[in-house]
Amino acid sequence: MIFAAVLALVFMFQAWFSFPFVNKFLNAAVASGAGGFTGMETAIVQSVSPSVTMPELFTLGNTVGSIADAGAQQVSLYSSYGATDSSLLQMQQMVSTFGTVSLVTKVLFALWVICIVALVVGVALRLFRGFDAVLFFALAGTAVVAVVCTIGSFVLGGIVEGLISDMASYSSSSSSVNLTMSLLSPFMAPAYGAVVTIVLGAAGTLSSLVLKD
Repeated sequence: MIFAAVLALVFMFQAWFSFPFVNKFLNAAVASGAGGFTGMETAIVQSVSPSVTMPELFTLGNTVGSIADAGAQQVSLYSSYGATDSSLLQMQQMVSTFGTVSLVTKVLFALWVICIVALVVGVALRLFRGFDAVLFFALAGTAVVAVVCTIGSFVLGGIVEGLISDMASYSSSSSSVNLTMSLLSPFMAPAYGAVVTIVLGAAGTLSSLVLKD
């Protein structure tokens, strides 16, 4: 249990989410010769890591929330002038989606922090008091949070792809639009940190049930 908990703490600070479109987009730009990339610039572009940790995702969530707030102000301004066209409705949907995404990232980050504290307290109680219950629930909770984040990454990716499709439907179909959509699909996926954390959390939880002092 202690071994799994310590390793889980390490992998909880690794990348939990990846954005496959980042490398696809940059590599496509390099392949097309856009911007006249030199050899050094190409190497820098290809070294970009399209992955983020939970704290980085929290920062991105705050940015998305700021965008949603700014969009809500624009919607309110347009509505005050009596605008009711389809573009306003689309903007309202996007603002609502961005607000939801920002809220979800904040909730997941809060749960992530709680799991870290619970793991540290659980390990301390197990080492110095021989008390297993806190560590058991900490490992189980950590595995559940990692599973939720893994599933959420696919859901969020689907939401973004849906928004891109809606935006494309309002514009004329062109090769550039099709290329952009292909680069943004898939938009988001779980990274190795979340997957390994699931395995460690589950292994530690099962060990506490199977192996007894």
